[in-house]
Amino acid sequence: MRDIEAPAPLGRLQTNEEHAITVTLIEKNDSACVTIRKGKNRNITTSIEGKSLGIKLQNIESPFSIIVPGLAGIPAFEEYRPPSVVRKAAAKGDANSVFRNILLLLSEDREAWNNFIEKFKFVFPDYDISIGFNKNVDEHIDAKILHDESSLPIDACGTGVLQAIQLLSYYYLYKPQLLILDEPDSHLHPNNQRLIALLLKQLHNETGCQMLISTHSRHFFEAIKESAE
Repeated sequence: MRDIEAPAPLGRLQTNEEHAITVTLIEKNDSACVTIRKGKNRNITTSIEGKSLGIKLQNIESPFSIIVPGLAGIPAFEEYRPPSVVRKAAAKGDANSVFRNILLLLSEDREAWNNFIEKFKFVFPDYDISIGFNKNVDEHIDAKILHDESSLPIDACGTGVLQAIQLLSYYYLYKPQLLILDEPDSHLHPNNQRLIALLLKQLHNETGCQMLISTHSRHFFEAIKESAE
């Protein structure tokens, strides 16, 4: 969230705890309460109560939650970035700038990459993805979408295909316990909206990952409503 004060009472953070933003997370028999309030010198003060779950929430290398925002296209070129920079961008939902970097990092884990491709083909069975980068000579990451005997730069794909790639690559790279999805059905044909919904149900059943989803699609909702709370 770019404006941290927006969810505060009256839209303004204060120093006193009774007017702080508080979020309580519960995981089985464990819980943690996150408190956000105004600090000194225009800073933000945060605190976490609940040690064992709190440690998971603070693990920078393995994000507890990942937000996957809607896409409106990606740049034609993307420079390589260090994993720490990519992770921070992904955690805060800066999707467009690290799209190919996410794929590159995922491709380094063969098992995770194969699982990602398998799930992607569940929605788009006629497509495949290739990713290439030589750290010694390349400046930009080469990502292509493959169809039959032809290949295109990945930025030439429709937004619906990019949306599915982004969602699945974020999930299989970081394996978060909480996945926040902003209209994952955007720009998809109704049939593919239903497939994405079924795919998310499958991911949850396989891993237990909780998902917080916003949608305006009745097709998506109809496919997932019996599994939603």
